[in-house]
Amino acid sequence: MASLLRRIPLLGRLRPSPPRVFSNSNFKKISPASTIEEETFSDYLAARYYPVRVGDVFNAQYQVVGKLGYGAYSTVWLARDLNQHRHVALKVFIRSQAMGRAADHELNTYQHMARVSSASTHVGRKAVRTLLDSFQVAGPDGVHQCLVHPPLWDSVQQLIRRNPVERLPAPVSNPKYRIGI
Repeated sequence: MASLLRRIPLLGRLRPSPPRVFSNSNFKKISPASTIEEETFSDYLAARYYPVRVGDVFNAQYQVVGKLGYGAYSTVWLARDLNQHRHVALKVFIRSQAMGRAADHELNTYQHMARVSSASTHVGRKAVRTLLDSFQVAGPDGVHQCLVHPPLWDSVQQLIRRNPVERLPAPVSNPKYRIGI
């Protein structure tokens, strides 16, 4: 009987999703000679950035779906967490040698905030961005620190639940402002 009870929690768990294959046959190809996004920075060096591609799987868990943003020190990607069946934001720093201790400082700050916030009862603690995971990935020109965060968005249902009257705020629900809803 005890062995049966130990197996019951396993029945409710979802298996990891297999990575998806992304087709790009309908997308316009950009010339390799064109500079886009972070490549337009005056001090841009391609060797500093990890060459992330849509469809790549990081840490055997996070599959890149699309690019969310970029900066002088990192690129941020929307990814599917294949184990937890959710979307995450994957921040990939420029190679560690170019960052010095800055990536470690950011990681240490998130770890410190997690320790402090877990003991806190402050109402605003839920508004502090959390770190879900961190790891390093070896690139062609060095090691890159990666941080995994929840994406910064709410579903429409979560937005409605957060509103005290449990409906969309007037500017969102006003037909004048609707865009394809």
